[in-house]
Amino acid sequence: MPRKTILLVIVFYGAALAFSWIAWLPLALAGGAVGTPIQLLHFLGGLGPAFGALTAAAVLGGKQGAIDLWRRIAQWRAGLWVYAAAIAGPFAILVAADTIAPLFGGVCLEWSSLFTSGEFPGLFPPVYVAAVLVFYGFGEEIGWRGFLAPLFDARWGPVASTGLVSVLWALWHLPLFWFSPGMSAMGIAGAAGWYFSLLAGAALLSWFARQTKGGVLLPALFHATMDLAFVTNAGPITASIVGAAVTILGLGAIGWSWRQGRLSIADA
Repeated sequence: MPRKTILLVIVFYGAALAFSWIAWLPLALAGGAVGTPIQLLHFLGGLGPAFGALTAAAVLGGKQGAIDLWRRIAQWRAGLWVYAAAIAGPFAILVAADTIAPLFGGVCLEWSSLFTSGEFPGLFPPVYVAAVLVFYGFGEEIGWRGFLAPLFDARWGPVASTGLVSVLWALWHLPLFWFSPGMSAMGIAGAAGWYFSLLAGAALLSWFARQTKGGVLLPALFHATMDLAFVTNAGPITASIVGAAVTILGLGAIGWSWRQGRLSIADA
């Protein structure tokens, strides 16, 4: 890997970790603070990857690097069906899983819980939806798919790039295992399952990014709708069906990426 690319990755990831982990440190030390204003630091930490990307692009990429990143953020042209899949797809999976779950002894989802969060119980649903899109959608995807994936794609191709990004993305989440209600309850098996779902999600997010030649809008929308649809009070059977569906779709996205060969995400 060229020296400049190595430096870009180091600066990006170091800045992303520093921003997010410092924001999350009070929550990790407190073991979480659900229902209190300090819990909003979880949202703030989601901006770390965007901060890292903007920092690396400005410091090492110069004016052109910053322009290229902003251009990817603004790229949006894709078919309407792709936008429909990004926005409605996760909810369609959730509806299908919730329909199938009772056949296997599962309990139907309380749909009134959609667009709410046990972690942020005081947030009005439209505010929660907007926060998820801004802090988790754009906050993360500007970094992972907008900045890092094109660097890895250019060197190793889309399949290896997806795997590498997923590992760095997973490690970035580490402090959440100390305070996030869902993640702090995971054992080793649960954490392993979470990583493979993250890998499948990374493959799908990369597929959406490729539909606009590396644009950020589509993966940001899909990231947000996945968080809104899948981080619910669904029972374990519904969650398992959702996980299986996402894994199958993720494998399909990896297969599609394999057919792209070494084509960069920005040239797909």
